[in-house]
Amino acid sequence: DAQESRGLGDVYKRQIIIGKSASGKDTIQRELIESYNIQNIITTTTRPIREGEQDGKDYCFISTKMFEKAIEDNMFLEYRVYNTSVGNKHDLWYYGTPKQKLAIGKNYCIITDVQGAKANIDYYGKENCFVVFVHTTDKIRTNRAMQRGSFDICEWERRLKDDSLKFSSTQTDGLIDLTIENDGENNIADLAKTVYENIITKQKMRVCQNRKER
Repeated sequence: DAQESRGLGDVYKRQIIIGKSASGKDTIQRELIESYNIQNIITTTTRPIREGEQDGKDYCFISTKMFEKAIEDNMFLEYRVYNTSVGNKHDLWYYGTPKQKLAIGKNYCIITDVQGAKANIDYYGKENCFVVFVHTTDKIRTNRAMQRGSFDICEWERRLKDDSLKFSSTQTDGLIDLTIENDGENNIADLAKTVYENIITKQKMRVCQNRKER
């Protein structure tokens, strides 16, 4: 599979994974990277590092001052700011996607939100992007979030409300290429394989369509 996946970059150079908080996006991304020769795109954030995360692997963790300087220098393709409340203390968390060139023969995978997905499509072109929406019920998401060492009920309730708005049908209409259900019962390897096989199928369809148009 890893050998075959090298051809993905000919059509879809960026696999974009979106989903509500604690839907399992990171786990699916890791499987795609490990099994299908896809490169990880490390995004930048100012939020505190969580237990089990690694700087430079899960995110690039930087200070708010450094992030604001990067904005001034036009280093981000897109960025978002979240108002948070952790331990009854107000804070601002920044998330950003760095700009980068798409190398020939390489395929990339990134986790972002709806606006981030749209920014990637605007910047790189729809023909280079494949958007996957990971769907998980609120009950399962909450249970997962509670297992994190950094769980804060106020912050979680804010996320639930924020997600319901940002992932509404009006925001995602026409954006998503594939929706997968991550209910905790499915094997992550199978979910990643489903993503990969759908990309391959759409790639073949586009190649055939291009040949017909010539």
